[in-house]
Amino acid sequence: MSAAERYRPEALQAILAKLPAGTCLGIDELAGQLHFARAPLAGMLAALVLDGAIERVEQGCFRQSASASPYAQLPGVDPIAADRRRRARAKIQLRLWRAIRMRQKFTVGDLIRLASKDGDKPIGEAASHYVRCLARAGYLQPLARENGARAQKRWLLVRNTGAGAPVTLRTGASFCVVDPNTGERVPCKR
Repeated sequence: MSAAERYRPEALQAILAKLPAGTCLGIDELAGQLHFARAPLAGMLAALVLDGAIERVEQGCFRQSASASPYAQLPGVDPIAADRRRRARAKIQLRLWRAIRMRQKFTVGDLIRLASKDGDKPIGEAASHYVRCLARAGYLQPLARENGARAQKRWLLVRNTGAGAPVTLRTGASFCVVDPNTGERVPCKR
């Protein structure tokens, strides 16, 4: 996994901007200039060394290498990375998608009961967000409430594309759904 997949591109760009091309700079000097904690900075530097973007001249001393150019053009957006929050959200969305496919007709409360695991943080907000995004992307359709206006809103799965869970992805100010079954990226229309 490359440094760009593990760390924020803005942080990597800041490191590369502070490292001189010809001479080396120590990790403590970099930490002071960038206002990064030493431990995360050391991890980012190690990843950049493995990618060949920078060189370790001696212990604790780094400089840019000739192949740093790809990192100079990194976008200022978090990449789809294997960080803990995204992995956790993807696991929850997979459990919710399995519950949706199993039930076909459901309420958010049904999904929470089916997808929750002992010891997990409450997933109510995540479930509501996921259902809203899927509905706006055309995967779900609202059904009439059974017991009047006070009953929970019911949903019907109208687009079952397969076992892989469609994942919500923030794109600027809005969201979209990325479906691994079809390879589509569907905007969540308001």
